Amino acid sequence: MDYECITPVSYSLLVNDEPSGLIRPTRGIQQGDPLSPYIFILCMEALSNALLKESLQPKTGIRIKLSTGSECLPCLLFADDCLLFCKEDTTTCQKLKSLLDSFCAHSGQLIDFHKSTLTFSTNATTSHRQVAVGIFNITHSDSLGKYLGCLVFHKRPNVASFRELVDKAMTKLVGWKATYLSKVGRAVLIRSHLESLPTHTMHCF
Repeated sequence: MDYECITPVSYSLLVNDEPSGLIRPTRGIQQGDPLSPYIFILCMEALSNALLKESLQPKTGIRIKLSTGSECLPCLLFADDCLLFCKEDTTTCQKLKSLLDSFCAHSGQLIDFHKSTLTFSTNATTSHRQVAVGIFNITHSDSLGKYLGCLVFHKRPNVASFRELVDKAMTKLVGWKATYLSKVGRAVLIRSHLESLPTHTMHCF
């Protein structure tokens, strides 16, 4: 038996203080609708529970353990982004792909493969990487790029990892010097602008 939990609404326009016409949306709930975030949270809760259930199975590869004695994590969710963890062998990748296909079929959600990226640990072999890329049909990258304006480190960060912060600060200083600001004016700009650059990055880590 099928149940409809949510049905689309219809709209009328006020013309001379009287409702006129009837607009029936045909594309369902779109991004920007006040109800959209709540529906998305419910859908991702179902995906998270399915991944967690799979991670508790014996000898499953859909999880990651950060340290000895810590809980196993099958995924991390933040806003509308999802980070999944699994081994790169054929069986595990096919199992995760099947789980994602089932989630998409039941929820109506679709994976944006153009915005998705696969990244591997240094222990992954070339053949395993090729197998995973072929199963998921997602491009491979050595880095996850930036998130919230900060680099997502694939390994332990070093001095070079934060070089961009120094470059940004130097660029601002050169621009302020060219405008012939007084020392007091530069000090105000440093406190209000330069100090905020590393603060955001340090809060993230």
